Amino acid sequence: MDRVQLTYMLFDRLRAEHEADWFDQVFVEPVDFETIVGRRSTVVFGADGSGKTALRMALQARIVQTKQPWQHLVVNWQPALPVTQPAMSQAVQTWLTQLLDVCALALLRHIGTWPERFTAAPAWVQETVVWFVNSYLRGDASLHLSRLEELCKPEGVTILRELTTRPPRPVLYADVPETRVITELVNALQRMEVAGVWVLIDGLEPWVDADAGQLTQMLKAFLATLTLFEEPGFVLKLMLPTAIEPAVVTSGGIVRRRLDVYRLEWTPARLTQLLERRLALVWGHTQWTLADLCTAPDLLPWLNSYGGRLPRGWLELVRPLVETYLARGAQQPLTQADWLELQRRHPPRLWLNELTQQVFLGHGEVPDMQPGIYKILCYLYAQRPRLCTRSELFYKAYRGLAYEPQASDDPAWESPRDWSSVIDTLLWRLRKTIEPDPKHPVYIISKRGQGVRLEHVW
Repeated sequence: MDRVQLTYMLFDRLRAEHEADWFDQVFVEPVDFETIVGRRSTVVFGADGSGKTALRMALQARIVQTKQPWQHLVVNWQPALPVTQPAMSQAVQTWLTQLLDVCALALLRHIGTWPERFTAAPAWVQETVVWFVNSYLRGDASLHLSRLEELCKPEGVTILRELTTRPPRPVLYADVPETRVITELVNALQRMEVAGVWVLIDGLEPWVDADAGQLTQMLKAFLATLTLFEEPGFVLKLMLPTAIEPAVVTSGGIVRRRLDVYRLEWTPARLTQLLERRLALVWGHTQWTLADLCTAPDLLPWLNSYGGRLPRGWLELVRPLVETYLARGAQQPLTQADWLELQRRHPPRLWLNELTQQVFLGHGEVPDMQPGIYKILCYLYAQRPRLCTRSELFYKAYRGLAYEPQASDDPAWESPRDWSSVIDTLLWRLRKTIEPDPKHPVYIISKRGQGVRLEHVW
Protein backbone atom coordinates (compact mmCIF):
# COMPACT_ATOMS: atom_id res chain seq x y z
CA MET A 1 0.00 0.00 0.00
CA ASP A 2 1.48 3.37 -1.03
CA ARG A 3 1.61 6.42 1.24
CA VAL A 4 -1.33 8.17 -0.42
CA GLN A 5 -3.62 5.20 0.12
CA LEU A 6 -2.31 4.63 3.64
CA THR A 7 -2.88 8.30 4.45
CA TYR A 8 -6.48 7.93 3.29
CA MET A 9 -6.97 4.87 5.50
CA LEU A 10 -5.34 6.44 8.56
CA PHE A 11 -6.62 10.03 8.39
CA ASP A 12 -9.75 10.03 6.25
CA ARG A 13 -11.66 6.76 6.36
CA LEU A 14 -11.39 6.54 10.14
CA ARG A 15 -13.01 3.13 10.58
CA ALA A 16 -11.28 1.05 13.23
CA GLU A 17 -12.82 -2.17 11.91
CA HIS A 18 -10.89 -1.67 8.66
CA GLU A 19 -7.53 -1.15 10.39
CA ALA A 20 -6.87 -4.67 11.62
CA ASP A 21 -3.63 -4.97 9.64
CA TRP A 22 -1.96 -2.18 11.60
CA PHE A 23 -4.25 -1.74 14.58
CA ASP A 24 -1.63 -2.75 17.14
CA GLN A 25 0.77 -0.14 15.71
CA VAL A 26 -1.57 2.84 16.02
CA PHE A 27 -3.82 2.07 18.99
CA VAL A 28 -3.34 4.17 22.10
CA GLU A 29 -5.01 3.09 25.32
CA PRO A 30 -7.55 5.62 26.61
CA VAL A 31 -7.78 6.70 30.23
CA ASP A 32 -8.89 3.87 32.58
CA PHE A 33 -8.21 1.18 29.97
CA GLU A 34 -6.76 -1.21 32.54
CA THR A 35 -9.87 -0.84 34.67
CA ILE A 36 -12.25 -1.25 31.74
CA VAL A 37 -10.55 -4.51 30.76
CA GLY A 38 -11.27 -5.94 34.22
CA ARG A 39 -13.56 -8.90 34.84
CA ARG A 40 -16.69 -6.96 35.76
CA SER A 41 -19.43 -6.22 33.27
CA THR A 42 -18.98 -2.64 32.12
CA VAL A 43 -20.85 0.04 30.21
CA VAL A 44 -18.59 2.49 28.36
CA PHE A 45 -20.23 5.68 27.07
CA GLY A 46 -18.54 7.56 24.27
CA ALA A 47 -19.44 10.20 21.72
CA ASP A 48 -19.41 9.49 18.01
CA GLY A 49 -15.75 9.44 16.98
CA SER A 50 -14.44 8.77 20.49
CA GLY A 51 -13.00 5.38 19.57
CA LYS A 52 -15.57 2.93 20.96
CA THR A 53 -14.97 0.40 18.18
CA ALA A 54 -11.20 0.72 18.59
CA LEU A 55 -11.66 0.10 22.32
CA ARG A 56 -13.76 -2.96 21.60
CA MET A 57 -11.05 -4.31 19.30
CA ALA A 58 -8.39 -3.61 21.93
CA LEU A 59 -10.42 -5.41 24.58
CA GLN A 60 -10.75 -8.39 22.28
CA ALA A 61 -7.02 -8.42 21.61
CA ARG A 62 -6.29 -8.28 25.34
CA ILE A 63 -8.81 -10.96 26.25
CA VAL A 64 -7.86 -13.47 23.57
CA GLN A 65 -4.58 -15.25 24.25
CA THR A 66 -4.71 -17.56 21.26
CA LYS A 67 -1.69 -19.68 22.13
CA GLN A 68 -2.62 -20.39 25.72
CA PRO A 69 -5.37 -22.40 27.42
CA TRP A 70 -7.94 -20.81 29.66
CA GLN A 71 -8.64 -17.99 27.26
CA HIS A 72 -12.11 -16.51 27.11
CA LEU A 73 -14.70 -17.09 24.44
CA VAL A 74 -15.08 -13.66 22.82
CA VAL A 75 -18.48 -12.85 21.36
CA ASN A 76 -18.96 -9.71 19.26
CA TRP A 77 -22.62 -8.70 19.22
CA GLN A 78 -24.43 -5.83 17.52
CA PRO A 79 -28.00 -6.00 18.87
CA ALA A 80 -30.81 -5.35 16.42
CA LEU A 81 -34.11 -3.70 17.30
CA PRO A 82 -37.30 -5.65 16.56
CA VAL A 83 -39.13 -4.61 13.40
CA THR A 84 -42.28 -4.05 15.43
CA GLN A 85 -42.55 -2.66 18.95
CA PRO A 86 -43.53 -5.62 21.13
CA ALA A 87 -44.01 -5.56 24.88
CA MET A 88 -40.74 -4.86 26.64
CA SER A 89 -40.51 -8.39 28.09
CA GLN A 90 -40.82 -9.80 24.57
CA ALA A 91 -38.23 -7.32 23.29
CA VAL A 92 -35.73 -8.39 25.94
CA GLN A 93 -36.47 -12.00 25.05
CA THR A 94 -35.61 -11.15 21.44
CA TRP A 95 -32.25 -9.78 22.52
CA LEU A 96 -31.51 -12.80 24.68
CA THR A 97 -32.25 -15.01 21.68
CA GLN A 98 -29.86 -12.94 19.56
CA LEU A 99 -27.23 -13.16 22.28
CA LEU A 100 -27.38 -16.94 22.54
CA ASP A 101 -27.21 -17.18 18.74
CA VAL A 102 -23.94 -15.22 18.51
CA CYS A 103 -22.59 -17.22 21.47
CA ALA A 104 -23.31 -20.45 19.60
CA LEU A 105 -21.54 -19.18 16.48
CA ALA A 106 -18.52 -18.07 18.52
CA LEU A 107 -18.44 -21.48 20.19
CA LEU A 108 -18.34 -23.20 16.80
CA ARG A 109 -15.44 -21.00 15.75
CA HIS A 110 -13.58 -21.82 18.96
CA ILE A 111 -14.07 -25.58 18.58
CA GLY A 112 -12.99 -25.40 14.94
CA THR A 113 -9.79 -23.65 16.05
CA TRP A 114 -9.15 -25.84 19.12
CA PRO A 115 -10.78 -29.21 18.23
CA GLU A 116 -8.62 -31.11 20.71
CA ARG A 117 -10.24 -29.32 23.61
CA PHE A 118 -13.64 -30.54 22.54
CA THR A 119 -12.58 -34.13 21.89
CA ALA A 120 -10.75 -34.29 25.24
CA ALA A 121 -13.76 -33.03 27.19
CA PRO A 122 -16.05 -35.38 29.15
CA ALA A 123 -19.09 -36.81 27.40
CA TRP A 124 -21.51 -34.55 29.27
CA VAL A 125 -19.60 -31.48 28.05
CA GLN A 126 -19.76 -32.64 24.44
CA GLU A 127 -23.47 -33.37 24.74
CA THR A 128 -24.06 -29.96 26.32
CA VAL A 129 -22.26 -28.27 23.43
CA VAL A 130 -24.25 -30.25 20.85
CA TRP A 131 -27.50 -29.36 22.62
CA PHE A 132 -26.59 -25.69 22.97
CA VAL A 133 -25.53 -25.22 19.33
CA ASN A 134 -28.51 -27.06 17.89
CA SER A 135 -30.93 -25.27 20.21
CA TYR A 136 -29.74 -21.69 19.83
CA LEU A 137 -27.84 -21.31 16.54
CA ARG A 138 -30.12 -19.56 14.09
CA GLY A 139 -29.90 -19.69 10.32
CA ASP A 140 -28.54 -22.40 8.05
CA ALA A 141 -25.88 -24.40 9.93
CA SER A 142 -24.22 -25.57 6.69
CA LEU A 143 -23.85 -21.95 5.57
CA HIS A 144 -22.24 -21.05 8.88
CA LEU A 145 -19.84 -23.96 8.51
CA SER A 146 -18.84 -22.95 4.98
CA ARG A 147 -17.81 -19.56 6.33
CA LEU A 148 -15.85 -21.13 9.18
CA GLU A 149 -13.90 -23.53 6.96
CA GLU A 150 -11.40 -20.83 6.00
CA LEU A 151 -10.69 -20.06 9.66
CA CYS A 152 -10.61 -23.52 11.20
CA LYS A 153 -8.34 -26.54 11.15
CA PRO A 154 -9.38 -29.43 8.85
CA GLU A 155 -9.98 -31.70 11.83
CA GLY A 156 -11.97 -28.91 13.43
CA VAL A 157 -14.23 -28.63 10.37
CA THR A 158 -14.88 -32.37 10.54
CA ILE A 159 -15.91 -32.10 14.18
CA LEU A 160 -18.17 -29.14 13.46
CA ARG A 161 -19.98 -31.02 10.71
CA GLU A 162 -20.59 -33.96 13.02
CA LEU A 163 -21.56 -31.68 15.89
CA THR A 164 -24.18 -29.73 13.94
CA THR A 165 -25.81 -32.85 12.48
CA ARG A 166 -25.84 -35.04 15.60
CA PRO A 167 -29.32 -35.27 17.19
CA PRO A 168 -29.13 -33.30 20.45
CA ARG A 169 -30.00 -34.91 23.76
CA PRO A 170 -32.29 -32.96 26.14
CA VAL A 171 -29.64 -31.52 28.45
CA LEU A 172 -32.12 -29.06 29.98
CA TYR A 173 -35.90 -28.98 29.98
CA ALA A 174 -37.88 -27.04 27.38
CA ASP A 175 -38.36 -23.29 27.92
CA VAL A 176 -35.52 -23.16 30.41
CA PRO A 177 -34.62 -19.55 31.35
CA GLU A 178 -31.74 -18.11 29.35
CA THR A 179 -29.83 -17.33 32.52
CA ARG A 180 -29.79 -21.05 33.36
CA VAL A 181 -28.61 -21.80 29.83
CA ILE A 182 -25.74 -19.36 30.23
CA THR A 183 -24.68 -20.99 33.51
CA GLU A 184 -24.71 -24.41 31.85
CA LEU A 185 -22.69 -23.06 28.92
CA VAL A 186 -20.06 -21.51 31.18
CA ASN A 187 -19.71 -24.76 33.15
CA ALA A 188 -19.16 -26.72 29.94
CA LEU A 189 -16.67 -24.21 28.58
CA GLN A 190 -14.59 -24.31 31.73
CA ARG A 191 -14.19 -28.08 31.30
CA MET A 192 -12.82 -27.24 27.82
CA GLU A 193 -10.18 -24.93 29.34
CA VAL A 194 -12.18 -21.80 28.47
CA ALA A 195 -12.38 -19.41 31.40
CA GLY A 196 -15.72 -17.88 30.45
CA VAL A 197 -17.65 -15.78 27.95
CA TRP A 198 -16.94 -12.12 27.17
CA VAL A 199 -19.65 -10.41 25.14
CA LEU A 200 -18.51 -7.19 23.42
CA ILE A 201 -21.47 -5.03 22.36
CA ASP A 202 -20.89 -2.25 19.84
CA GLY A 203 -22.34 -0.54 16.79
CA LEU A 204 -25.57 0.89 18.24
CA GLU A 205 -25.28 4.38 16.70
CA PRO A 206 -27.60 3.55 13.74
CA TRP A 207 -30.32 2.53 16.17
CA VAL A 208 -29.95 5.81 18.06
CA ASP A 209 -30.71 7.67 14.84
CA ALA A 210 -33.56 5.31 13.93
CA ASP A 211 -35.38 5.08 17.28
CA ALA A 212 -33.47 6.32 20.30
CA GLY A 213 -36.50 5.93 22.55
CA GLN A 214 -37.04 2.26 21.82
CA LEU A 215 -33.32 1.51 22.05
CA THR A 216 -33.09 3.22 25.44
CA GLN A 217 -36.10 1.33 26.80
CA MET A 218 -34.71 -2.01 25.61
CA LEU A 219 -31.28 -1.33 27.08
CA LYS A 220 -32.76 -0.38 30.43
CA ALA A 221 -34.91 -3.51 30.49
CA PHE A 222 -32.00 -5.69 29.35
CA LEU A 223 -29.60 -4.27 31.94
CA ALA A 224 -32.24 -4.81 34.61
CA THR A 225 -32.03 -8.57 33.97
CA LEU A 226 -29.85 -8.79 37.06
CA THR A 227 -29.29 -12.52 37.13
CA LEU A 228 -27.65 -12.26 33.72
CA PHE A 229 -24.77 -10.37 35.32
CA GLU A 230 -24.41 -12.58 38.39
CA GLU A 231 -22.72 -15.45 36.57
CA PRO A 232 -19.00 -14.80 37.23
CA GLY A 233 -17.91 -16.44 33.99
CA PHE A 234 -20.17 -14.29 31.82
CA VAL A 235 -18.99 -10.70 31.24
CA LEU A 236 -20.53 -8.00 29.07
CA LYS A 237 -18.70 -4.93 27.80
CA LEU A 238 -21.13 -2.47 26.24
CA MET A 239 -19.93 0.43 24.06
CA LEU A 240 -22.86 2.87 24.08
CA PRO A 241 -23.39 6.32 22.53
CA THR A 242 -23.24 9.26 24.92
CA ALA A 243 -26.60 10.48 23.59
CA ILE A 244 -28.47 7.79 25.52
CA GLU A 245 -26.37 7.94 28.69
CA PRO A 246 -28.80 10.00 30.83
CA ALA A 247 -31.58 7.46 30.40
CA VAL A 248 -29.52 4.26 30.50
CA VAL A 249 -27.64 5.05 33.73
CA THR A 250 -30.92 4.77 35.62
CA SER A 251 -31.35 1.09 34.72
CA GLY A 252 -31.56 -1.42 37.54
CA GLY A 253 -28.33 -3.20 36.68
CA ILE A 254 -26.32 0.01 36.93
CA VAL A 255 -28.12 1.40 39.96
CA ARG A 256 -27.49 -1.84 41.83
CA ARG A 257 -23.82 -1.81 40.78
CA ARG A 258 -24.07 -5.03 38.77
CA LEU A 259 -22.22 -3.12 36.05
CA ASP A 260 -19.52 -0.48 36.18
CA VAL A 261 -19.88 2.74 34.18
CA TYR A 262 -17.08 4.61 32.42
CA ARG A 263 -16.93 7.51 30.02
CA LEU A 264 -14.46 7.21 27.18
CA GLU A 265 -12.20 10.21 27.68
CA TRP A 266 -8.94 11.34 26.07
CA THR A 267 -6.22 13.66 27.25
CA PRO A 268 -4.28 15.91 24.84
CA ALA A 269 -1.14 13.88 25.55
CA ARG A 270 -2.78 10.59 24.49
CA LEU A 271 -4.39 12.18 21.43
CA THR A 272 -1.00 13.58 20.41
CA GLN A 273 0.47 10.12 20.80
CA LEU A 274 -2.33 8.71 18.66
CA LEU A 275 -1.59 11.20 15.88
CA GLU A 276 2.14 10.62 16.01
CA ARG A 277 1.79 6.84 15.79
CA ARG A 278 -0.23 7.21 12.59
CA LEU A 279 2.23 9.69 11.16
CA ALA A 280 5.09 7.33 11.92
CA LEU A 281 3.29 4.50 10.15
CA VAL A 282 2.64 6.59 7.02
CA TRP A 283 6.33 7.51 6.65
CA GLY A 284 7.77 4.25 7.90
CA HIS A 285 9.51 5.68 10.96
CA THR A 286 9.66 4.20 14.42
CA GLN A 287 9.02 7.64 15.89
CA TRP A 288 7.42 10.82 14.61
CA THR A 289 6.30 14.04 16.23
CA LEU A 290 3.85 16.77 15.31
CA ALA A 291 6.83 19.13 15.04
CA ASP A 292 8.15 16.94 12.20
CA LEU A 293 4.90 17.66 10.37
CA CYS A 294 4.42 21.35 11.21
CA THR A 295 6.39 23.85 13.28
CA ALA A 296 3.44 26.18 14.02
CA PRO A 297 3.46 26.80 17.80
CA ASP A 298 -0.33 27.08 18.05
CA LEU A 299 -1.10 23.80 16.26
CA LEU A 300 -1.55 21.77 19.44
CA PRO A 301 -3.81 24.36 21.19
CA TRP A 302 -5.85 24.58 17.97
CA LEU A 303 -6.33 20.80 17.91
CA ASN A 304 -7.28 20.85 21.56
CA SER A 305 -9.90 23.57 20.97
CA TYR A 306 -11.53 22.24 17.81
CA GLY A 307 -10.86 18.51 18.03
CA GLY A 308 -13.29 18.04 20.90
CA ARG A 309 -10.90 15.72 22.75
CA LEU A 310 -11.95 13.03 20.25
CA PRO A 311 -9.64 10.87 18.11
CA ARG A 312 -11.81 11.45 15.04
CA GLY A 313 -11.81 15.20 15.62
CA TRP A 314 -8.03 15.42 15.83
CA LEU A 315 -7.49 13.14 12.84
CA GLU A 316 -9.90 15.11 10.66
CA LEU A 317 -8.21 18.39 11.53
CA VAL A 318 -4.72 17.08 10.82
CA ARG A 319 -5.60 15.48 7.49
CA PRO A 320 -5.12 18.65 5.33
CA LEU A 321 -1.66 19.13 6.85
CA VAL A 322 -0.70 15.53 6.14
CA GLU A 323 -1.93 15.75 2.55
CA THR A 324 -0.06 19.03 1.95
CA TYR A 325 3.12 17.66 3.51
CA LEU A 326 2.85 14.54 1.37
CA ALA A 327 2.19 16.54 -1.81
CA ARG A 328 5.37 18.57 -1.22
CA GLY A 329 7.50 15.48 -1.09
CA ALA A 330 7.77 15.09 2.71
CA GLN A 331 11.06 17.01 2.89
CA GLN A 332 10.58 19.85 5.38
CA PRO A 333 7.97 20.52 8.10
CA LEU A 334 5.20 22.92 7.20
CA THR A 335 5.88 26.46 8.41
CA GLN A 336 3.76 28.91 10.38
CA ALA A 337 2.79 30.62 7.11
CA ASP A 338 1.77 27.27 5.60
CA TRP A 339 -0.27 26.53 8.68
CA LEU A 340 -2.12 29.86 8.60
CA GLU A 341 -2.98 29.39 4.93
CA LEU A 342 -4.26 25.84 5.54
CA GLN A 343 -6.23 27.05 8.52
CA ARG A 344 -8.05 29.56 6.30
CA ARG A 345 -8.62 27.10 3.47
CA HIS A 346 -9.70 24.21 5.73
CA PRO A 347 -11.33 25.66 8.85
CA PRO A 348 -13.23 23.31 11.18
CA ARG A 349 -16.78 22.87 9.97
CA LEU A 350 -19.47 24.65 11.95
CA TRP A 351 -22.61 22.80 12.91
CA LEU A 352 -25.51 23.58 15.17
CA ASN A 353 -27.63 21.23 17.26
CA GLU A 354 -30.88 23.16 17.54
CA LEU A 355 -32.39 20.51 19.82
CA THR A 356 -29.74 21.06 22.50
CA GLN A 357 -28.88 24.63 21.41
CA GLN A 358 -25.20 23.70 21.13
CA VAL A 359 -22.82 25.15 18.55
CA PHE A 360 -19.74 23.23 17.43
CA LEU A 361 -16.66 24.15 15.44
CA GLY A 362 -15.21 20.88 14.32
CA HIS A 363 -15.84 18.65 17.33
CA GLY A 364 -15.30 21.37 19.91
CA GLU A 365 -18.28 23.11 21.49
CA VAL A 366 -18.41 26.91 21.30
CA PRO A 367 -18.99 28.29 24.81
CA ASP A 368 -20.81 31.43 25.92
CA MET A 369 -23.30 31.77 23.07
CA GLN A 370 -25.35 34.77 24.17
CA PRO A 371 -29.07 34.77 23.18
CA GLY A 372 -28.81 37.66 20.71
CA ILE A 373 -25.94 36.27 18.65
CA TYR A 374 -27.35 32.74 18.92
CA LYS A 375 -30.57 33.91 17.20
CA ILE A 376 -28.55 35.47 14.38
CA LEU A 377 -26.46 32.32 13.97
CA CYS A 378 -29.53 30.06 13.97
CA TYR A 379 -31.14 32.11 11.23
CA LEU A 380 -28.02 32.18 9.06
CA TYR A 381 -27.62 28.42 9.65
CA ALA A 382 -31.19 27.73 8.55
CA GLN A 383 -30.81 29.92 5.43
CA ARG A 384 -27.37 28.66 4.38
CA PRO A 385 -25.84 29.21 1.85
CA ARG A 386 -28.15 32.08 0.90
CA LEU A 387 -27.15 35.68 1.52
CA CYS A 388 -29.38 37.30 4.15
CA THR A 389 -29.95 41.05 4.09
CA ARG A 390 -29.23 43.10 7.17
CA SER A 391 -32.91 44.07 7.36
CA GLU A 392 -33.86 40.41 7.26
CA LEU A 393 -31.44 39.63 10.10
CA PHE A 394 -32.89 42.41 12.23
CA TYR A 395 -36.57 41.72 11.73
CA LYS A 396 -36.71 37.95 11.20
CA ALA A 397 -33.68 36.74 13.17
CA TYR A 398 -33.28 39.25 15.99
CA ARG A 399 -36.89 40.33 16.52
CA GLY A 400 -38.44 37.01 15.43
CA LEU A 401 -41.01 38.50 13.05
CA ALA A 402 -42.45 36.49 10.18
CA TYR A 403 -41.96 39.31 7.68
CA GLU A 404 -39.94 42.48 7.01
CA PRO A 405 -41.90 45.74 7.31
CA GLN A 406 -41.52 47.77 4.14
CA ALA A 407 -42.95 51.15 5.09
CA SER A 408 -43.03 53.51 8.04
CA ASP A 409 -46.79 53.14 8.40
CA ASP A 410 -46.30 49.51 9.47
CA PRO A 411 -46.42 49.32 13.31
CA ALA A 412 -43.42 46.95 13.32
CA TRP A 413 -41.27 49.21 11.14
CA GLU A 414 -38.11 50.81 12.50
CA SER A 415 -35.78 53.20 10.77
CA PRO A 416 -32.53 51.60 9.53
CA ARG A 417 -30.72 54.38 11.35
CA ASP A 418 -32.04 52.93 14.62
CA TRP A 419 -31.31 49.26 14.05
CA SER A 420 -28.21 49.27 11.82
CA SER A 421 -25.83 49.61 14.76
CA VAL A 422 -27.66 46.76 16.54
CA ILE A 423 -26.90 44.38 13.67
CA ASP A 424 -23.32 45.65 13.44
CA THR A 425 -22.79 44.90 17.13
CA LEU A 426 -24.41 41.46 16.94
CA LEU A 427 -22.34 40.43 13.92
CA TRP A 428 -19.18 41.73 15.60
CA ARG A 429 -19.94 39.74 18.76
CA LEU A 430 -20.78 36.66 16.72
CA ARG A 431 -17.50 36.85 14.83
CA LYS A 432 -15.61 37.41 18.07
CA THR A 433 -17.23 34.27 19.49
CA ILE A 434 -16.74 31.82 16.63
CA GLU A 435 -14.05 33.20 14.30
CA PRO A 436 -10.42 32.16 14.88
CA ASP A 437 -9.46 35.62 13.57
CA PRO A 438 -12.44 38.04 13.66
CA LYS A 439 -10.56 40.53 11.44
CA HIS A 440 -10.35 37.90 8.70
CA PRO A 441 -13.61 35.92 9.04
CA VAL A 442 -14.10 32.53 7.43
CA TYR A 443 -17.61 31.74 8.72
CA ILE A 444 -19.61 34.99 8.83
CA ILE A 445 -19.03 36.45 5.37
CA SER A 446 -20.39 39.89 4.41
CA LYS A 447 -20.93 40.99 0.80
CA ARG A 448 -21.12 44.77 0.55
CA GLY A 449 -24.56 45.87 -0.51
CA GLN A 450 -25.87 42.28 -0.65
CA GLY A 451 -25.95 40.79 2.82
CA VAL A 452 -24.39 38.16 5.07
CA ARG A 453 -24.06 34.39 4.72
CA LEU A 454 -22.66 31.46 6.67
CA GLU A 455 -19.85 29.37 5.15
CA HIS A 456 -17.97 26.19 6.03
CA VAL A 457 -21.06 24.64 7.58
CA TRP A 458 -22.14 21.01 7.84
